Amino acid sequence: MMSTNPDRSEAAVSVDRVTVQRGRRKVLREVTCEAPAGRVTAIVGPNGSGKSTLLGAITHSLVPSSGSVSFFGTPNTSRSMRELARMRSVVAQQHDTWAGFSVNDIVRMGCDAGRGVFEFSRHSDSLRVREALSATQTAYAAERDFASLSGGEQQRVLISRALAQQAPVMVLDEPTNHLDLASQINIMELIGGLDKTVVLALHDLNLARHYADQVILLSAGSVAAQGPTAKVLTAERISRLFAVSADEVAHPRTGQPHFLFTPPQATAEPP
Repeated sequence: MMSTNPDRSEAAVSVDRVTVQRGRRKVLREVTCEAPAGRVTAIVGPNGSGKSTLLGAITHSLVPSSGSVSFFGTPNTSRSMRELARMRSVVAQQHDTWAGFSVNDIVRMGCDAGRGVFEFSRHSDSLRVREALSATQTAYAAERDFASLSGGEQQRVLISRALAQQAPVMVLDEPTNHLDLASQINIMELIGGLDKTVVLALHDLNLARHYADQVILLSAGSVAAQGPTAKVLTAERISRLFAVSADEVAHPRTGQPHFLFTPPQATAEPP
């Protein structure tokens, strides 16, 4: 079920001086960044910093006012919609309810994305659907109406649909939305183990610190920092940009770095 990426030494996604303007407001300001092939890149930043807008520019669901986005060196504007569907799968924050469609139907849509009229195999599609549902632990809901599922179940099914698409690049906007704690960990473990390029927006900085290879940190529509996760997500930088007091500590069980947050300049009460 997993796809093989092109050369991992190259950038899978290249964003070159992208500006997105809505009315008089520039939501993104000449953003330049990269997502390396075969790695997990997290886009983080305060609310309103432009995370979802940047993902929209990457997936070509919105057209930048200026600048360009490329997959493996080819600009998105040079590709047809079918070619784009073959290059990237997308899990957005907002989605249709798809009442009347079963979970199987929804995931099979991923199999159909980007292929021609004669590219069809019922057997291989069924296998891809089963594998994708198994990966997100939603096989139990295969025959259920998608609209009847909880928000967390729907989110996992949409991730299954993206897996079934088998595109080399997967783009996800807050994939842990609506998920309980166990499901958040399971989904991030799944994402971290994929043999593909993953670009995702995250609010949870500890999930980003643990699962992302690279981080693009946005602030007010511009790139504040980008690079290896440990170098970008520092307590000092988080404290400054997110207006909190952040401390990096070792997890008591795993020893891995973990952030603790308190209100800015919070002090302990005297005994």
